[in-house]
Amino acid sequence: MTENANAKNPSVSADANPVTLADFVRSIVAVGGREWKTDSGKHRVYFNDLEAWYGLDLEFYKSGNIHGAMLDGRGISNTSARKIRGLIPEKLYFDLTDEKWHWYGGDRSHALKIIDRIKKAATTGQVPELVIEARPGKYGEGA
Repeated sequence: MTENANAKNPSVSADANPVTLADFVRSIVAVGGREWKTDSGKHRVYFNDLEAWYGLDLEFYKSGNIHGAMLDGRGISNTSARKIRGLIPEKLYFDLTDEKWHWYGGDRSHALKIIDRIKKAATTGQVPELVIEARPGKYGEGA
């Protein structure tokens, strides 16, 4: 699935303050994106911890079943968590070649929610707490 979130060029913000593609990439890498380049010309920024970016916080039994779940800080049922988890994309990345967001698996609305949260974090510089907790040491804590 592919989504072109901001017309042709996602590096131009809605408030008409132009941002270069390079600045946009630097800002999404700064909030946790991982840049990937190939010799064949592919250039992408991948995101991990998509459940955390979505706001889904899960605890598991040793068996792998969900033990407890929260969505955006509010408790939800394990059944709801399992359904939401199945709708979150498996992979999500921004492709610098076509200047579009792409994802595999999951549901379009869930992917767009994650993309919106990444863009907001890139604009404000504030990474959601769940994402920080998912990657100890990545954002200066712990390590």
